[in-house]
Amino acid sequence: MPDRSRVLFVSTHPVQYASPVFRLMSQHPRLDVHVAYCSLQGAEAAIDDEFCVEVKWDVPLLEAIPGSRGK
Repeated sequence: MPDRSRVLFVSTHPVQYASPVFRLMSQHPRLDVHVAYCSLQGAEAAIDDEFCVEVKWDVPLLEAIPGSRGK
């Protein structure tokens, strides 16, 4: 089997529409995908200061993505 291509994506923070794409690409047999986040802001539930409510995405932003780490 040919070598896998190593791919590193660098993103400012986890984004709900990019995470499924990274996850799908990481399943490709010829790709070794890693994602580096500059911040993990938004990955965890948090209280919105202006609305005083908990905000949380309805999709897992970091699951099954190798190298998903923040600063």
